Amino acid sequence: MPDEDQPPVAAVFFAFRIMVGIGLLTVLLGLASLVLRWRRRLFESRSLLRATVAMGPLGFVAIVAGWVTTEVGRQPYTVYGWLLTGNSASPVDAPAVAASLTAFVIVYCVVFGFGIWYLLRMMRSGPAATESGSIDKPRNLHSSFLKQPAGKAES
Repeated sequence: MPDEDQPPVAAVFFAFRIMVGIGLLTVLLGLASLVLRWRRRLFESRSLLRATVAMGPLGFVAIVAGWVTTEVGRQPYTVYGWLLTGNSASPVDAPAVAASLTAFVIVYCVVFGFGIWYLLRMMRSGPAATESGSIDKPRNLHSSFLKQPAGKAES
């Protein structure tokens, strides 16, 4: 492969390792939570809760690192040896792109709005009477969001 056709190796190298490293951390966090669940200490482990919160944004970082690996790693080709990325542009006019983007935004806003409305409705009604004993109750948790609302008796 000629030097001018080679992608920037450092970006691909590190982005791939970041993606895989975060994936392995996610698997380890899952295994740790499984072990703590078997030991009936899942809700008591403050370090696991902190690690879970810290891992929250890393999923997005892994997705972006995977995207960088894919997109930067294939440059300058869309299809290796056949089609350069510079020749891959579509001849669609700007108004057509704007119309499809507008349609996507409207559809996603409607779906997202309905999803939020439905989640809030479910949260307002609380669990059904038949669901009260379906999961293990957490022990020694002091989080205010897990405490019973005033006026409801614990079952």
